[in-house]
Formats: sequence, structure tokens, C-alpha cells
Amino acid sequence: MWNLPHISAPTYYHTINYTAFGNKVKEKSGGRMEIPLPRGLLALPGARADPAVLDGRAEIAPVLASYLTDVLLEMGPLELRS
Repeated sequence: MWNLPHISAPTYYHTINYTAFGNKVKEKSGGRMEIPLPRGLLALPGARADPAVLDGRAEIAPVLASYLTDVLLEMGPLELRS
């Protein structure tokens, strides 16, 4: 089981997509793998999600590419807007 901590509201489209992803993982793994969506104390705001994954405090987390530029500089251009 991997927790996917997030701060989105239950009806927000990101949360709906995270839930669909978790359901698909459970389906494809035959129930051997689950990805619940903890909220509350386990929730990680955006910029704290990637350090938590890198440090091993979270197994998986949604992050913006721009939050990864301190680890992988090549991710920066993905967030450029014209």
C-alpha cells in the first residue's frame, strides 16, 4: 500500500483523478496494491510533497514540475508559459 497525500478537496478534479488512478492500480494488481488518499495530518502542500517522496516520508505524491527544479533542473521549462 502506498499513501498518496494531497491537499485537494474531495470533489476537486485532481482528487477525482487521484481516486481513479488508485482504483485502476488496485484493479490491475488484482487487489495486491492499493493507493489510498489520506487527508488531514498526512496531507502535504505542493512544495513539501517532492522532498517527502525523496526522503522516504511518502511513497507517492502529486507535484508540479517546477517544484523539482532543485533536484532535476531540466524539469523547469515544463512550467514555462507564453
